[in-house]
Amino acid sequence: MWVQRLRRLSPEVRRLLPEAWLQLGWARLHQHRPFEDYARGWGIRMEETSWECDARQKQAVRHISHAVELASRYTPWRSNCLVQAAAAMTLLGRRKLDGTLYLGTAKNDAGRLAAHAWVRSGPIYVTGEREMGAFTVVGTFGRRAVTDQNTKIAENMSKHTFLKPDRWKEDPELTLLLFLLREDATPRLDTVDAADLYGLDWARLLRLAEHHRVVPAVYLQLKRINHPAIPAELLRNLQAQYQRNTLRMLRLQAEAGRVTRLLMNHGIRVLMLKGPALAQQLYGDVSLRTSKDVDLLIAPDDMDQAEQWMQEAGYVSKSGEARVLGSWKWKDHHASFLHPHKRVEIELHWRLHPDAGGEPSFEDLWKHRQIGEVTATGVPCVYTLGSEHQFLYLSAHGARHGWFRLRWLVDIDRLAVRAVDWEALLPMMRRYGGLPAGGQAWALAAALLGTSIPEPLRQVAATRLAHRLALSALAFIQASVPAAYPVAEPATHQPGSRSYLLSLKEPSHRLLYLISRLLPSTGDPAVLPLPRQLHFLYIPLRPFLWLKRRFSKH
Repeated sequence: MWVQRLRRLSPEVRRLLPEAWLQLGWARLHQHRPFEDYARGWGIRMEETSWECDARQKQAVRHISHAVELASRYTPWRSNCLVQAAAAMTLLGRRKLDGTLYLGTAKNDAGRLAAHAWVRSGPIYVTGEREMGAFTVVGTFGRRAVTDQNTKIAENMSKHTFLKPDRWKEDPELTLLLFLLREDATPRLDTVDAADLYGLDWARLLRLAEHHRVVPAVYLQLKRINHPAIPAELLRNLQAQYQRNTLRMLRLQAEAGRVTRLLMNHGIRVLMLKGPALAQQLYGDVSLRTSKDVDLLIAPDDMDQAEQWMQEAGYVSKSGEARVLGSWKWKDHHASFLHPHKRVEIELHWRLHPDAGGEPSFEDLWKHRQIGEVTATGVPCVYTLGSEHQFLYLSAHGARHGWFRLRWLVDIDRLAVRAVDWEALLPMMRRYGGLPAGGQAWALAAALLGTSIPEPLRQVAATRLAHRLALSALAFIQASVPAAYPVAEPATHQPGSRSYLLSLKEPSHRLLYLISRLLPSTGDPAVLPLPRQLHFLYIPLRPFLWLKRRFSKH
C-alpha cells in the first residue's frame, strides 16, 4: 500500500523525501547540543523574511512542506515540531529560498508552559501551521536568500568585531563612518537619529576619515545631513581637505594622461591602475576618491624602454638598487619615479602583484581593457582594466595589505553594482588563485558595508577560509583604527606577516612563492657587491645574504 502512495506523489516530492528524512535525523541528533549552537544555522535572530515570493518559489516551498510532513511520519525517532522546523530551514536554504523560523509559547490545559516551532517561507507555512495559532511568538530567526546568504559569517563576525567589547563598549564614530560609506547611505540619511549626533567625538571621526582615506565621502554626506550638532569647524576642515584632494586628483589625472600619451606614442601599451582612472570608473568623479600617486601597468618586455622615456619626461628613479639576473621580474612588480618639480610620483608596474603567483598576462589584460579617457576628438587616450580583472586586482591588493584602509573595501562595494560578468569571474578566480582574497573581500564588504554579494560568488564568501581571512583582516583594521583612548599593548598581527600572506595563496601558488624566496633580490648587491659577470653567485649565496640582512636589522 505504501508503494501505491509513493507513486501518487509528485516526482518533486519523491525526490525530496530521502533528503527530508536524512535532515530530520540530522536535526534530531543535533537537538542535544546547546541551543545557541543548534540555532546558529537558522538565520539572524529577531529577523523576519518577506511575505512575498513568485509562483515558482511557492511551488518549491509546497514540495518541501509536503516532503517534511510525510517523512516525519516514518522516522524511528520522535520528529517533533522543532526537528521538523530545523530540517525545513535546511532544505529551504539549500534551494536559496527565504525562511523564518518562529518559536512560540503557551500554557496547556494543565497550566504548564508548552512550546512550539514553525517555519514560514513567503506566504506559505512550511511546518507547524495547525498548532501555531495557540502560541505567542517569543523569538524568530530569519534567513534571506539574497541579503543574508552569509548568515553564519555575519553572526560569527559580529562576535569578533574589530571593536572588542573588553576594550571599547561602543564606538559611535566608527559606526557613523561605516554608515556614511555605504552605497545606499544617501537615500537613508533622513533615518539618522539626531540624538546620536550629540556627544560624538568629532575630532576622532575626522582622524578615522583621514586614516581610511575617505574624507570626500564623509564630507559630502555630513554636508547633506546638515544638522546643527555637526561642528562647523569640522565641516570647514573636511571641505578644505576635499578641495585640496580635488585639485590633486585633477593634477594627477593630467600628468597621468601626459605620461601615458608619451609612452603610447613610442609604442608602449599602458593600462592605468587605481588613481584618477579608478575614481572615474567606479565613482564617476575623480574628486570622490583619494590617491597619492599614479600607477601605470606595462608589459615586462617594455620596462627598459619605458624607463628611458620616464627620464625623458623629467622623472628620476627612486630606487638605486641593482637588478640581479632576471629575478626582479618575479619578485618585484613596480619601480617608482618622482618628478622633482611637479612632486608627482608614478609607479611603473610590470606585474599586478609582487612575488610569484597567478595573474593574467599583460596580453590578456590588454585584450579586455576598458576606455578610461578620450581626447577632444573622441580618440581613446587612457585605458583601464576590464571590470572582471579590476576585481581580481582590487581584492588581491586589499587582501595583501590586510584591508587596513576602508577605502579599498569601498572600492569593492562600488564595483559590486557595476556591469560585471560575475559568471565569467568565478573561473578566473579559480585559475589565478583569487578565491581566498575574493572570498575575504566579499565577506568583509557584506559585514561592514552591507554589500550585496552577486549570486555566482556567494559560495566563495561562505567558505571557512573566507571567514577566517575576514577575521584576520578585522584584526588588522582594529590595530590601525585610532582608538577611543590610547591602546597600551602593541598589535600582534601585521598584514605583511609571512603566515598571513601564505594563507591568501592557493597551495600551488604557495610553492611558487617559496621558490621565489630562493632567488636573488635587489637588496643582495647592497650587502655584497659583485660584478655583473659574477651575479650568478647570488643564487648559492642567497641564504647567507638573507641571514646577514636579518641580523643587521637587530
